[in-house]
Amino acid sequence: MATAKEILNYQIELYERLEKAIANYKKSPKDRIKRPYLETRLQTLEELYIDFKKGHRELLAAVSPEYKQSYSYFSEDKCDAFEELYTSYKTTIKEALIPYLEKPFKSTTIVPSGDAPTTSNSEVKLPRIQLPVFTGKYEEWQAFYDMFVSLIHMNDKLSSVQKLHYLKTSLTGEPENLLRNFATTEKNYDEAWKHLTKRYNNRRFNSNAVMKMLFTQ
Repeated sequence: MATAKEILNYQIELYERLEKAIANYKKSPKDRIKRPYLETRLQTLEELYIDFKKGHRELLAAVSPEYKQSYSYFSEDKCDAFEELYTSYKTTIKEALIPYLEKPFKSTTIVPSGDAPTTSNSEVKLPRIQLPVFTGKYEEWQAFYDMFVSLIHMNDKLSSVQKLHYLKTSLTGEPENLLRNFATTEKNYDEAWKHLTKRYNNRRFNSNAVMKMLFTQ
């Protein structure tokens, strides 16, 4: 089993790898930023995030509370700093992916012709709607929930599969992982939305998170 020092060193290494990945992405030539390149970076980022969170949990178990502040990792709140970098970088990649993901949805229209109906295909482009990214923090939930319900959930012009697309692309970190196994299909939207709201629509946790945020500013 790894010692606290070994875990700590690995955490710092992961943090530095994330910083390097962000710096390298910013230097990427424009002609290289295509869908496969972005998706590979996104996958690598997710693997880095999972490793870091796992190491953080192990470090919390290995270091006694009274000794935590003696480590710069804890005193400088490296975990929160990593989360901020991760969220910002992931949002950047997802925004760069939008043009490649906005493929037209095909709809079929029945056109009567005598006794035999024929069909004609029309292209419906997914409308661009800007939504905040929800990272799983309770203090962010209410604002995300209100905006998503207003712009997406209650929007009768959107199909369920479109709503699920918007929902999944607006999540990162824990909430994204929560819906990872829900395929983007018409029948899965209601269940995915219920699953997410059941996890985060907790008034007590949300109120406590907001109060904590207000008193720490």
